[in-house]
Amino acid sequence: MIDAGTLKNLPAGFKSRGIRVRDDDQPIQPGEFRDVDAPGGNIREQFFNLPFTEPSTTLFNLLGFLVQAGQKFAAITDNNIGNDAQNRAVGTTVAMMERGSRVMSGVHKRCYYAMKMEFKILARIMAESLPPEYPYDVYGGPRLIKSQDFDNRVDILPVADPNIMSMAQRVMLAQTQLQIASSNPMLHNIHEAYRRVYEALGTKQIDALLKPPAPRPEPMDPAKENARALQMKLLTAFEFQDHDAHIAAHMAFMQSRMVQINPQVYALLQGHLMEHVGLKVKNRVFAEMTSDEEMKRLQMEKPEEFSILFESKVSEQIAMETQSLAQMERQFYAQANQDPLVQLKQQEIDLRAMDLQRKMQEQQEKMEFDATKFGAC
Repeated sequence: MIDAGTLKNLPAGFKSRGIRVRDDDQPIQPGEFRDVDAPGGNIREQFFNLPFTEPSTTLFNLLGFLVQAGQKFAAITDNNIGNDAQNRAVGTTVAMMERGSRVMSGVHKRCYYAMKMEFKILARIMAESLPPEYPYDVYGGPRLIKSQDFDNRVDILPVADPNIMSMAQRVMLAQTQLQIASSNPMLHNIHEAYRRVYEALGTKQIDALLKPPAPRPEPMDPAKENARALQMKLLTAFEFQDHDAHIAAHMAFMQSRMVQINPQVYALLQGHLMEHVGLKVKNRVFAEMTSDEEMKRLQMEKPEEFSILFESKVSEQIAMETQSLAQMERQFYAQANQDPLVQLKQQEIDLRAMDLQRKMQEQQEKMEFDATKFGAC
C-alpha cells in the first residue's frame, strides 16, 4: 500500500526524445513552470505516464485484518473498562488492565533493565577513573567521594517499580490495600495504608492532612512510671534499664494505700513488674551462658539447641524470682494485718475510697455520654 501510494504521488513514465526541458536534472517545485521545446507544439503527446493505481479497498481491508491479528497476538486489544455499566469487582478490573497492558509492561521492564545496566556502566567508569580522593560538596557539609565508593560492594539499582506504569493502576492497588487493611485493623497499620493512598494520588503535605501516629514508648524513671500507673496508662520496660532499682521502687509503691485500694492500678504495676523480672533474668542468664566457652561453641554451631537451653534456664530463674517476690508480699501483709482494729479501719477506708472512685467514674462516663449526644445533635 505504501509503495502504491508513493508511485501514485510521484509518477514515472516515458517522454519523447526530441522534447527539451530546461534544467531537467532538478525536480519541479510547487507552483513552478519551466520552458519546454516540444516538436509540433503539443506537449501532451510527448509524455506517457505508467498506469499506477491508488491502493485498493482490498489492500486496505487486508491492512485492518493484519492490525487486528497483531493486537490479538500481542494481547493489546482495547478494553472498554471505563465504559462498563456494571459494577465490576476491583480484582477483575485490575486483571483486565494487566492483560491489556502486557506488551507495554514488557517494554517498561526492558527500559528498567536498560537503566540498571547503564547505571552499572557509569559506576564502573567512576570506579576506574576517579582519583583516590575527590572533593565533592553535598548537602550537610563537605564530603569526599572516592573511587572505592563505586566498587562491587554496592549494587546500583533504579528506584522504581517496573510492574506499575500508570497512576490509575497505582491508585487502584493502594485502594485495594486500604480495603484489606480496614477489614482487620488489628493486623494492619491503618495510618500507613492511608499514607500510601495519598502518595499514589500525588497529594502534597500528607503530614498536615493525616494525624501523626501514636508516639513510641520511651524509657522513664520509676517515679514517672508510678505516676503513669495512677493515670491508668500502659508501662513499658526496656532491656538496658536498671531492673533491680525499678523492681524495688515499684514494690515500695505497690505497698502504699493509694495503690492497695485501686485493684486496676495494682494489676497494672504487677504486670509491669513482671516485665522487669523477665528482662532481668534474660540478661543474667545470657551473660552466664556466653561466659562459658562450651556454650559459646554451642551458640555458633547449634543455635536452635542453644535457644532451647536458654529458654529453659530463663523459665527456671523467673519461677524462682516470682516465688521470692510473692514471699516478700506475704511478709508485708502479715506485718500490716497484725492488729485487728487497724485492719477493720483500713477496710472501712478502702470501702469509702472505692465508693468515691466509683462515683467519679460514673460521673465521667455521664459527661462523656452527654458530650457525645450533644455532638451528634
